[in-house]
Amino acid sequence: MTDFTPTQGRYLSFIHAYTEGFNVPPAESEIAAAIGVSAPSVNQMMKTLEKKQLIRRQPGVARSLDRNLDRQRRDPQVDRQKDHSHCQGMVPNTPADSPGAVIGR
Repeated sequence: MTDFTPTQGRYLSFIHAYTEGFNVPPAESEIAAAIGVSAPSVNQMMKTLEKKQLIRRQPGVARSLDRNLDRQRRDPQVDRQKDHSHCQGMVPNTPADSPGAVIGR
């Protein structure tokens, strides 16, 4: 498995928690707001995570983050049964709480 720094881990953790909560990856602006950094900082980190093959993105496609880290795990059955209680409080409880989570607003 690819190593990552604690800061990269914070980004990956947020992306994971958000995606698990909403079944859609976060926008870069939502990552910036949650982590407390600028949008250009998030964009640079996404490029770094992509270089390390921890995420994939499709150029020009909004919310196209794909977490490669999940594919590097051991057993898919274990992942489906995994406890996600550590994700509580990391993302809003409903899509309505997230400005970009509801399409067509």
